[in-house]
Amino acid sequence: MKNRLIVFAVALMLGLAGWAQSVKPLPSLHVEGKWLVDTYGNHVVLHGVMDTPSAYFNGGRWGWNYDANGAKNCVAYFEKLFTGLEKANCDVFRLHLDPAWTNSNSVTAAGFTSKEVVENGKTVTKYYDPIGQEVGGEANIMHFSAKRLSTYMKSVYVPIMKEAMNHGMYVVVRPPGVCPGEIRVDGYYQKYLMEVWDSVSKNETVRAFAGQISLELANEPVSVKNASGNNDKKALHDFFQPIVEKIRENGFTGVIWIPGSGWQASYADYKTYPITGDNIGYAVHDYDGWYGCADKNLSASDVPAATQRKITQFHNQVPVVDTNPVIITEIDWSPYKPGTDHVNEHGETVLSNYGTWATGRTSVWGTITKGVHDHYGNISMTLSGTACLIDIDKLLADGSVVPAFDGLEEACGKACMDWYAEYAKVNNPVADYLCDIPVADNGNGTYTNPVVRADIPDPDVIRVGDTYYMVSTTMVHFPGATILKSKDMVNWEYCANPLEKLLDDDRYNLRKGQNFYSKGMWACSMKYHDGKFYILINGNDSRAWLLTATDPEGKWTVKRLAHNYYDPGMLFDNGKVYIVCGINHLTMVELDENFNELRSKVVVVRDDAGLEGCHLYKHGDYYYIYATYGGWPSGQVAFRSTDPFGTYEEKMLVEKTINGQVNTIHQGALIEDTEGKWWTIMQQDLGALGRFPNLQPVTWVDGWPIVGNNGVPYQTYTKPAGTNEYPRQMTTTDVFRNFPLDMQWEWNHLPQANGYSLFERAGWLRLKATSTTDLLSQAQNTLTQRIYMRSDKPSIGTVRLDVTKLADGDRAGICIFQDPYAQIGVEKKNGEYKIYWRQDALDGAAASTKEQYASATVTDIVYLRASFNYNTSKTKFYYSLDNKTWSALGGETSMGFNLSVFVGARFGLFCYATSALGGGSADFDWFSTEEDFDEDALYQPFNRPLDESMFTATQLTPAATSMDLKIGALYAPRITATFMDKHTENVSPQVTYESGTPENVEVVNGQLRALKQGSSVITASYTDILGNALETSFTANGTYFPFGQEDVKVLKGSGTYTEKNHIFVPNKNGRIGWSYDTPIDISEFKYLVIKLLTVTTSTPNYGVIICPKTTLSVWHASDLTRNKITVIDLQSALYTSTQKKNQPLDLTNIASISLTSDGTGTGKVYVSEIYLTNEDPVGIDEVEVTPQAGKVNVYTLAGQLLQEGVSRSEAVKSLPAGIYVIGNKKVIIR
Repeated sequence: MKNRLIVFAVALMLGLAGWAQSVKPLPSLHVEGKWLVDTYGNHVVLHGVMDTPSAYFNGGRWGWNYDANGAKNCVAYFEKLFTGLEKANCDVFRLHLDPAWTNSNSVTAAGFTSKEVVENGKTVTKYYDPIGQEVGGEANIMHFSAKRLSTYMKSVYVPIMKEAMNHGMYVVVRPPGVCPGEIRVDGYYQKYLMEVWDSVSKNETVRAFAGQISLELANEPVSVKNASGNNDKKALHDFFQPIVEKIRENGFTGVIWIPGSGWQASYADYKTYPITGDNIGYAVHDYDGWYGCADKNLSASDVPAATQRKITQFHNQVPVVDTNPVIITEIDWSPYKPGTDHVNEHGETVLSNYGTWATGRTSVWGTITKGVHDHYGNISMTLSGTACLIDIDKLLADGSVVPAFDGLEEACGKACMDWYAEYAKVNNPVADYLCDIPVADNGNGTYTNPVVRADIPDPDVIRVGDTYYMVSTTMVHFPGATILKSKDMVNWEYCANPLEKLLDDDRYNLRKGQNFYSKGMWACSMKYHDGKFYILINGNDSRAWLLTATDPEGKWTVKRLAHNYYDPGMLFDNGKVYIVCGINHLTMVELDENFNELRSKVVVVRDDAGLEGCHLYKHGDYYYIYATYGGWPSGQVAFRSTDPFGTYEEKMLVEKTINGQVNTIHQGALIEDTEGKWWTIMQQDLGALGRFPNLQPVTWVDGWPIVGNNGVPYQTYTKPAGTNEYPRQMTTTDVFRNFPLDMQWEWNHLPQANGYSLFERAGWLRLKATSTTDLLSQAQNTLTQRIYMRSDKPSIGTVRLDVTKLADGDRAGICIFQDPYAQIGVEKKNGEYKIYWRQDALDGAAASTKEQYASATVTDIVYLRASFNYNTSKTKFYYSLDNKTWSALGGETSMGFNLSVFVGARFGLFCYATSALGGGSADFDWFSTEEDFDEDALYQPFNRPLDESMFTATQLTPAATSMDLKIGALYAPRITATFMDKHTENVSPQVTYESGTPENVEVVNGQLRALKQGSSVITASYTDILGNALETSFTANGTYFPFGQEDVKVLKGSGTYTEKNHIFVPNKNGRIGWSYDTPIDISEFKYLVIKLLTVTTSTPNYGVIICPKTTLSVWHASDLTRNKITVIDLQSALYTSTQKKNQPLDLTNIASISLTSDGTGTGKVYVSEIYLTNEDPVGIDEVEVTPQAGKVNVYTLAGQLLQEGVSRSEAVKSLPAGIYVIGNKKVIIR
């Protein structure tokens, strides 16, 4: 299954170390699309309760003290509750980190105030938060103590989590308290939640059980505003997205539940601005009267129609139910009972009932709500309290588990106990997928080589940010040039197979008896430069290939170069590209950044030494060629020079023979980790299974990279800097429920267009016989994957195969491919399906061929198994008709690493014809490397058939038809594809762009950059994975002053900006505007024009501040004004700062342009547009020129001198309304 081992690294640790703490091994959960799923992809829906460790809410049943003894009693109390909840079929528990434990009166947060008031004749103290709203109860966080949170995480919250898991319940963690009435982006409450989740997500237990513990970010936000305190459709996203990112930074990989506004009932804004990232769900609340459904207005006969109405209204308010899993974290009901009514969160009267928050009946409101949950199928729920489900006192008294409210049929307790019992029969997770693939991570901070126990030869490794990427040789396997990724260089996962093909000729297609074994792509070089990934591939036809991408997991472009470079090492340096390449004679080549050769020179000569496998680095003053003396045995060497074309010194780093033993660790890359330490990953030759990556520390001594322990490689060593991830395993097993094929698979040579299908039979891989041959080595459409080394037992691969579509003479089965190779399969002969074993050499030599048939025959389904023993380098093959009893067939085949193939032995799935093609095919249900595997026992029925409509794109849509780009900055436009089945995806990383006017807007590494003021029509092109090409276009406008929320920043002091209506609120002397990472040159322009939408008496006096990039504190500030249109005369602008005062402003090096104000009125400046121009702005009835510094004369339009030698500001203040000439400029005074 795709993502099985990617998203849930924590779930797939060796031995699941965390479970050793007596916690029941709950299966790990994660998010795939709109579903909560287990590690096999089975849909999971959870049902349980919430509760809070509060003496008050727990009725004093464990005591009243919030101290160490109280903590112990509290945990014991919850353990008793969980015993009952487990019997009530609960599988989820929502835990409130109750503020009774986290508050301390010794702590008072800044910005909170209090005031005593008289109410009903009594003096009461009211509290107000930093934005002035009254807060009380759990909404008042002024006494929150981070220290107490940390303390009671250890003694209360985490023990409760563990007890819940030990009783079969997943845990949803809710932060302390409830949201106040209004919360704001960048406000105090966001900072509070950030602090809480920063602490919680760093907790070792929370991170270790990320597959079982999830986080709900807030409880019942009511009104979420932007930083300006205004309504904003992006506010929910901007409030919670940074918290999500902080949690991920801390290494928590589990599910995060995102709340909405309106007491967790409003999620429509997330449809436009969703929370991004993996494992995202949404936490929702539901009470009677919400979503247009009120029990009091309905009767039992209304239930069917009311259910449909609530389904519709729920979708209107919670549209994310279409895209993500949902959990209802608060819900309850009980019928009317005479007593005291209460007022709910909306200020509405709720009729008295049996003790729940909402009043309603199971037969009406409860049934309707269950209908909504069942309709969508991806809604989990937790009742609002344990006491809403079971009778707590009875449980504590005699251990009995009975429904709350004396089993009242119309109350939620009885209903949910019945429903939970039924739900417990379906949609349950199965035990974690524990692939038996060996890993290097020892789980204790050390690793043991090799770091990947499979054929990843000729590695080149780079680091980009905190992620490492390793590319390897794949020869004639496609898609190839496999890239792995890692956070620590020890735990690797598949990233991409970017090379679709090299050439499309008879050799690569296994036509006319031709093949290209031991050729293809090998020993490539990978680099990251200026936002782009580069892979340089050695070519067999005297020309190399260059692959480039801005996202390694996105679209790669392929360019064929004019020359070939044998075993190249690539380096970008000072605007040039250097490539060192060759065997024995190493040549240094200089190219420009378009990869056009400029010059070349042989820099190292070692005749007949097997010197090859070069990589090139610059460290300090030296250029280093990191190379190998290959062959058997092999060694690693470095050459250095201060000039890439200079004379090179040599130092042997790893000898060919070490302590009397041959060495096979050689040829690889140098890498600097995130802490500045150096490492090398080289290949280690380990026999028939190939060449495995080996990680060694590197220390720099006298300017040389010393490998391992002074040249002796370590077998076990301390892990590099990186995350504290647990061991993870590479994907192998596949049940063929995803398209395209998962990345562990590669075709032997190129697949034929009609050679396979994942669509024709849902959940099966269909391989088709498209070639006729007696030799498997010439069979088209053979699907392969690496064999992982095991020293403790054989490595196995098993398939479940349906042979009923084979034509006469067809063969299908599983092989282990090297030279020689062996296979077990089914051959259709004269209408019968015969099981056979066969061995052949790559060249087809008859002396190597052996064949044997089993006495058993197949009707339809057969299980075939291939086994490789690493210790003996021999294969064995088996078959079964029931997946239980296995019979061996054929002999053992001895294998080595034969250069005729030049890759390690691989498993291969095949189907080919030995006689005339008859349209035959074979269906593979699954492939597994596990000894005992049964898809039906582990997976839910496959009710989501793959269909081409799911992958056929029909329309491309840009985020906007016109977008403003800040000149000089890079932008990645969002492009959405709509597919035939109506779903949409963000396909931006796979889109290529073409600019109609590249002198205005250029395309740089898949992003857009405006070069000057002006527009360009951008054509966006996308090709879906089925090959359908689509285009769309939009206009990109280059401007120095884009009004996007992300473009306008508070540069000094305080203030806010709102994108809608372009509202600038620079508080007194604050600055809000645009900063330029690369200073801009505006010296070609005469004027800076500012136009406001409106000017009223509430508009503050505002001005413009222009700052050059300099170490000096200098700027130009225009006079404050309230003009609707203001023009800054740039060519006469002077510095107004103390330094350089009255000197001409340097317009060639501007770092920022911003607005400021005197803070009068509302402080709001509504800007229509800002632009630079050379056109005379004097349409005099429209434009007012802002006075500039310096002395001027003032004339009437008739030429009469009114004032002489006065400042511009003095002139403006003293003149009545009219039109004047001030300092040779026409000015209107109003």
